[in-house]
Amino acid sequence: MATIDILTIENSKPPHNVTALPRCPRAMSEPLARNQIDATLVKDYPQVRTAARAGRLLDAQHLAFVPALAFPEKLNLVWLLAVMAKALSTARVEFFMRGGSLLGAARHRGIIPWDDDIDVAINVSDWKRVREQLSCLKGYELEVMPNMHWKFRPVQQKFPFIDIFFYMENERYIWAVTDYTRRTFALRKEDVLPLQPAIFEGVRVMLPRRTEQISKELYGYNDCESRSLDHKSNVAFTKVISVPCSSLGYLYYMYNLNE
Repeated sequence: MATIDILTIENSKPPHNVTALPRCPRAMSEPLARNQIDATLVKDYPQVRTAARAGRLLDAQHLAFVPALAFPEKLNLVWLLAVMAKALSTARVEFFMRGGSLLGAARHRGIIPWDDDIDVAINVSDWKRVREQLSCLKGYELEVMPNMHWKFRPVQQKFPFIDIFFYMENERYIWAVTDYTRRTFALRKEDVLPLQPAIFEGVRVMLPRRTEQISKELYGYNDCESRSLDHKSNVAFTKVISVPCSSLGYLYYMYNLNE
């Protein structure tokens, strides 16, 4: 990365006056019905929960990798993603999966089984349309923060939610507006664009052009880490456990390990 790019990224600032929510002339109705989500495409792992309850895990550390969400909770999270995707599509706003959700898309073809939230990235030039579209959606609320790390969730509920991060770009790179995410979100533009469509737990989403390459460069693809935070209770775990992903092969199928 050239010095000029480093300076540009380090000195970039979020837009101003983002927190004043728009006046909604009327609440927009839900963009799709729940029966439009095919629950059979949402991954569930009852055999893993059964093995954990019966004490049949091969290693005590593997308790940290039991599914974080009960299946109804996961359905609610996937539903939230589908609602957001439809609403943003209506507003002609494109997003792609990032962070743990990007790793999940590459390694698990969906949410990491022991994860409990979803992360997406949106071009900062679209922030006003995002704010207007998601703030005025009946039954949902958008938490708007000046640092451009926003949360979309059902109204008057803290969980589940989707983390929305915004990015800036120049001719060569895209990077996070939110400074504390830049370590894992400063990417070569040619690795990201053009975005590629994919199915994520039954929902059509977009992924970076070189998803597997980005995942392997940034996230330790072959090493599985437990959650650092329980997003439902907002309580941090005292220890993050790391194991070779291959050791979890008796619990989950994973794609493209050790390549």
